[in-house]
This record gives sequence, C-alpha cells and structure tokens, in this order.
Amino acid sequence: MGLRPATVGALCALMSCVTAQGGDAGCGGKGVAVLVRCAGTLRESRLSLLAAYAADLRGVADVWVQYDTTCGSFARVSRAAKCRRLSTQGEANLTFLASRHANLQVHVTNTTAVLEAFPQIAANWADGERFREWGDLGRQQHETFVASWWRSTSASARYHSVWVLEDDVRFGGSVRDFVLRHEADHGPCSPAHVHYAAAQFKPTFEATGSVYLQSQWMHWTKASRASAPFRAAVPQSAWVRKVEYVEKMSDRVVALVEVALHAGQFAFGEFFVSSLCRARGAWCTMLDIACCPPTASFEYLKQCTYSGLPSGVPKHAVRDCVALRVKHWVERITREAWVQRGMNGTNRWQHPIKW
Repeated sequence: MGLRPATVGALCALMSCVTAQGGDAGCGGKGVAVLVRCAGTLRESRLSLLAAYAADLRGVADVWVQYDTTCGSFARVSRAAKCRRLSTQGEANLTFLASRHANLQVHVTNTTAVLEAFPQIAANWADGERFREWGDLGRQQHETFVASWWRSTSASARYHSVWVLEDDVRFGGSVRDFVLRHEADHGPCSPAHVHYAAAQFKPTFEATGSVYLQSQWMHWTKASRASAPFRAAVPQSAWVRKVEYVEKMSDRVVALVEVALHAGQFAFGEFFVSSLCRARGAWCTMLDIACCPPTASFEYLKQCTYSGLPSGVPKHAVRDCVALRVKHWVERITREAWVQRGMNGTNRWQHPIKW
C-alpha cells in the first residue's frame, strides 16, 4: 500500500515541505543534476534520504530519482504480481515527494524502455550466455540507464554534468558542500575541469597481467563481460575498473556513452565508462575521489597516479580526499554504528547503507 496519512505527515515534517526552486545555472548557463537510482521497495528511510538530498541541494542542484520498475521473469505469478504492486507504490510515494520539492523530479523507466532506445545493445544483451547470466540490465550497467534519462528528459539543455548515486550510499556530511567544493575545484569554470569522477580506479587484469588484480572482483577480470564492438574500440591497455556507488559524468562523457551504445559497445558497468574515457586521451580528464597515500596493504592505492591525480603531484603529497570507504556486504554499517562512530562528520561516502 502507499504512504499512510500518519506516515505522510511525519515525512512532511521531516522534509519541512520544501518547495524551493531548482539548482542555479553554472558555467555556460547550465547547472548540475544529481541522479539517484532506485528500484523495488522504497522504505521510509530511503524516501527520507531523497527528501534530505533535495532540501540540502536546493539552489545548488536538481535532484532526479530514476525509479527502475523492471520486474523481470519470475517462475511464480505471485512474485511478478508483488513486483508490480511494489512498483506502483514506489511511483506513488515518489510523486508525493516531488510535489513537496521543486528541485526533485522523477524518471520512471525499465529495462525494456532503455533497450528500445539503444537497439544495438538490445541485440547484444540477448545474444549469448555471457549477457543473459547477469540478470537485469539496471543492476549491471548504470550508464545505459543514465544515457536514457539524459536523452528522454532533454538534460543536455539544462546540465553540464550529473552525479549518479546508488540509493544505498550515504555521505557523512553536507552533500551540498561536497557538490559546491567539487564545482569550485573541478567544475567547467575551473582550470582543473574534470569530465569523469568516480572512486577506486584500478587498471584491469587484462591491462596489466597483475596476479593481484586477477584475484579481485570477478566481473572486473573477464573480457567476456564486454561486447565485441567494445573490445575492438577500446584497447585492453585502457581498461580501468571503478566502483559505481558515486560517479560524475560531464555532458561530453554522457555523449561519449551514447555514441558507444549506438555502436554496440557494451561492457560490465564497473569498467565501461571509465575505460571509454581513458581511451579518449587528454580531453577526458578523470578524478579518483578515493585517492589515498599508497600503502603496502592495498595495492590499488599505488594506482592513484594512473588516472586520478593532477599532473606533477607526488604520491607522498596525496591526502585522503573525500574517500569512499567501502564496507563488504557482510560488514554493513548499522544505524547505531553510524551514530556511535560519528559517521555524519566524516565527509566521506559510505556504502552499503541498508537502513
């Protein structure tokens, strides 16, 4: 069922029923968007987080919620019916949120709609076990959904860049300050303009032959996770892995993704756009927001200069810059631990947050 009257009242109080205008236009008359990707059940904690984003980013950025209603194929009719019921509830709850926040908008979509926009990918997706075994597209490849949102909402006319967030990542501080600081340091008006930002860049096993990298997350180390056109267009020496919890794409990077998708270039999301960008050379500047001083314990930290640091900065001078501190899924941070450890004052992204 949808939000109960008491729940609506509580949410309204929490959100202060904000009805502010959207983000201010930035360099070149365009602004910034923050796209939060959601699917399935939207608990009150998730709705509250979305409301907090909108309130915090008022006057700085537009918040978009991309709600994926893909239900997939279920062996039991009851499961399919439940999925559709949850999607209907989710849409209703998001519509309510959008009515309270002028800078919050909703984009409802699904895998079928996205693949219709990129027929070359639809053919690849259905062709061969290496694609079918992944499950639904939305969980495995964010960029295709981002490109679909960008096109269907005419985002290019309004935004010079978009921050894409998973709905189970949380920032220990003010997201407003995070976005403003990045715009000042790396926005389009900055001499250190960054077109693509993400966390934990690492070259793939195919690019280096590293035994250490071969032992990492399996999807990062298999060439079969990429379509033949991608492998032909992007040399393995340019393959760069990253995590997808937080990433920023400029308008040029989104356009790059669209061109690649229309050419049938497709890869697992955790090395797709980063590899495309790396292969394009100097113009596609990249920033690793989780760069830290290298240590013997974490080999990937030695790769900070691979594609993240400004030219000429020595490794020993690197500081922990808004690091994404990732916990393994068995070590999820509880609500109590978040408070006890003072996570709200860390100014770092944390994942996964399941409360």
